Amino acid sequence: MYVGCQGIGTSKMELQFLKRHGVSNMDTTLDPDDLDQMLRQCEEAEAEGVTLEMIHIFPSDSIALAEDPQRDRDIDAVCGWIENAGKAGLRGLNYNFTAVGYQRTKPRFGRAGSQFSSFEFDKYDNGEPHKAGRIDRDEGFDRLQYWLDRVIPVAEEHKVQMACHLPDPPAPVLRGEDRWNYPVFEGLKRFIELRDSDYHGFNFCC
Repeated sequence: MYVGCQGIGTSKMELQFLKRHGVSNMDTTLDPDDLDQMLRQCEEAEAEGVTLEMIHIFPSDSIALAEDPQRDRDIDAVCGWIENAGKAGLRGLNYNFTAVGYQRTKPRFGRAGSQFSSFEFDKYDNGEPHKAGRIDRDEGFDRLQYWLDRVIPVAEEHKVQMACHLPDPPAPVLRGEDRWNYPVFEGLKRFIELRDSDYHGFNFCC
């Protein structure tokens, strides 16, 4: 295990900042359709002694919402991104999977004006409807299974690890969606057992 960094680019200034702080591994966000950009940013990082290991991707909402036939077209696009990642030599892709999305309340503030992402249930309107409608846990896992059955074989072919960020926060139900990672242990165990593959796993960021 080693320290990595996310949410930073590959400019010389940013990469030297990482090296000054003893960080030699990173991920970033870029256009996954643009293989040339992917290769260029890998080379920029390598030139400063940093390994660009992963990138964040943002699959279309149609996938978690199970909006057919658009879902299949959008999964095909993700398979193309996986192929590009393999060609660029990336270790993997980080992604999110939730119909309702990642929920927050107003940020909180700390020392010297620092700002923290926050979720406080007593300040959250959990009664506000979402376009996804009601999604129970079994339906959520069915949609995950559909997604994984399509992308993991491609990931295995191109040796690209697919790392799923857990839905924040792990509440029982948010705006009509049973969160698949609640209860946490049971949810994570059920998720990982959907596919038996070294290229199927989690992204734990902190």
